[in-house]
Amino acid sequence: MNLIEVLKNKNRDNLNKTAIYFYEKFFLLKEITYQNLFDKIDQKASMIKAQNISGFALICIANPLDFLISFLALVQAGCVPVPFAPVNTGLLNHFKDRANHLFLNYKFDFIVTDNISFDELTIYSDYIVNLDFKFKNNIFKKSTPDIHANACFVQFSSGSTSNPKGVVINNKQLIANLEQINQALNPSATDKIITWLPLYHDMGLIGAIFSPLFAQAEVHLMATQDYIGQVEKYLDLICEKKINFVLGPDFMYRQMSKILNRKKFNLIHLKVCMSGAELVLPSTTRLFKNALKHSDCFHDVFRPVYGMAEACLAVAFQPAGQPPQIHTDKNNREVVSCGEALEQQFIKVINSENESVNQGEIGEVAVAGRSIFEEYYLNKVVKSITPDGFFKTGDEGYIINQQIYLLGRKKDVIIFNGVKYHSLDIENLIFENHKNQIGRIACVQLDGFYVVAEIPWHLWIFKLRIKNKINNTVLQKSQLKPKGIILVPKFDLPRTTSGKIQRYKVIEKLETREYFHPIYFLKSIFLTLKGLRGIAV
Repeated sequence: MNLIEVLKNKNRDNLNKTAIYFYEKFFLLKEITYQNLFDKIDQKASMIKAQNISGFALICIANPLDFLISFLALVQAGCVPVPFAPVNTGLLNHFKDRANHLFLNYKFDFIVTDNISFDELTIYSDYIVNLDFKFKNNIFKKSTPDIHANACFVQFSSGSTSNPKGVVINNKQLIANLEQINQALNPSATDKIITWLPLYHDMGLIGAIFSPLFAQAEVHLMATQDYIGQVEKYLDLICEKKINFVLGPDFMYRQMSKILNRKKFNLIHLKVCMSGAELVLPSTTRLFKNALKHSDCFHDVFRPVYGMAEACLAVAFQPAGQPPQIHTDKNNREVVSCGEALEQQFIKVINSENESVNQGEIGEVAVAGRSIFEEYYLNKVVKSITPDGFFKTGDEGYIINQQIYLLGRKKDVIIFNGVKYHSLDIENLIFENHKNQIGRIACVQLDGFYVVAEIPWHLWIFKLRIKNKINNTVLQKSQLKPKGIILVPKFDLPRTTSGKIQRYKVIEKLETREYFHPIYFLKSIFLTLKGLRGIAV
């Protein structure tokens, strides 16, 4: 069975129940029952079939409800959707860079988009359809060869350490992962989940939409842009609707903690607060747990998780009812556990010879199981596997008592005087000591150790003072000595569409000496003001 058939089968006795509550700017706009949802999907799928449209479809739609219905209609009609972040998720030049890379390296049979992104995408294909699946020129010709016959959709990886890779997800893998998630969470039909996560990423699409629909739960859905800067309203909505499940990245829980520490909410109904998509920090873990106590939530709801596009989504969850384990390694670094492997998922840590290492020893994380992908889109990249069939993730970590502890990406390291440092550790050190003056940070190694940090535009006149403070912090609290500290304006650092810093692109700018241009700061501000269409999360 495919995804649609499974969702319909799961909810055949549930058709009159509300599946999705859709909000715009925190006001309830629509309530959609399971029957309504399936009817809308069937209607759009009929439009697709009527025009004899087939193949791989790049889907770029800003409204999350329109995106979801169009995505599922494509699946129902036998097409293969490929999610792509719309133009209003960040700077225009970042959108163009992503689109140029994608269309230079991959082929798509047609594009499904809305008025927001239509004009920007017309240069890439003659075959573009609107939300009613109507072609502008009423002509369609299939161009992509018949490959990936069992594909359900293609999920591009985040692209934090290299250009994004298209992971081909088939129905069997996706349904297996939904079953694993459902078993680990054991949700009931009365559970409610709220999400602002973008649906063009796996955590938003699978974790916040497909998983609750698979479990006959109700989804409270809003656009990503509505959440940004409105954390207190988000918490108010959680209280008002008595939400049980919350999921998001580490930074969301830091934002929520600040509000919870100054205002009391009624959060006794919370069951699970899942943290994934980026490394879970020990400080966030403690901060959020203590903040919840101010709102009458005393049980252990915070659950760090581990996943990736190559596994559909989920690999490991923190067991229910257990507080997250925080381990101090031999370098006196605190690391948060992301839990145990889900049923029929397997995790091990290996060395450079693909051999399993001892418990507690650091190495590369490798995974295998029912939901692990088989190939990349158009086979542009060779799948990296061990001789016994485990996928090599590129993440570093270690295992203690079956719990996986993650340190960061294998590529994102700095080696200084023979000692290895993870970029994220140094970035967090700098941020915690200077968070009132700086924003996002990238620590990278080229011909030395460099720090590139964003600062608010108005602090440019104090850049020498800020540089000295950062330099002193790094020297006093680590063995590292920065060769260069570069301050750039807010929004300048290259990001993935999920908000992760692309350090490899920072290195490219250092190699070309773009950062060292005397008017780079002012030039970046000009380009930002020219191209800003929203703020990428």
